[in-house]
Amino acid sequence: MKLAAAIFITASALMLGMERNGELNRRMRLLEELINAVQRIRCELESASPTVPQLIELMKDTQNSAGDFFAALSEQLEWREDAPLAAIWRELSERSFDALDRSSLDCVSALGGCLGRYELSSQLMQLEHCREILSLSLEKEREQYAARCKLNICLPLSAAAAALIILI
Repeated sequence: MKLAAAIFITASALMLGMERNGELNRRMRLLEELINAVQRIRCELESASPTVPQLIELMKDTQNSAGDFFAALSEQLEWREDAPLAAIWRELSERSFDALDRSSLDCVSALGGCLGRYELSSQLMQLEHCREILSLSLEKEREQYAARCKLNICLPLSAAAAALIILI
């Protein structure tokens, strides 16, 4: 019985560590998707200068988290016609991208208040600023990835080993 409990604790600890590593991978993938979305928005604004609704329609066809965000944004704008874009954008970004660190989330949330409201150069500067912040966050995540992966596996396994020693 003790051996079964020890095996169960070890397996649970290992699964917990693997889940935490999966969260790290998802966060890095989300940052990459957002960087690509910001770059695409910038390119669209520089080349065609679409309106914000046209831009949202273009972006919602992306098959990732950013595309899902823009699809939800489009739906909310139709459903809540009286609410300002900035408020809906902020609400949805905080709900959709809650895995991001605070500076990245604030940057993405602020884009809704900028797009379509200021002259093109200001919008492009805000997009570039957001891309830089997201890129720095991604670089930081990549630098810490190996150490965090080891920690996420070793720490739960060490706790499981301690439990195993106690049980046996």
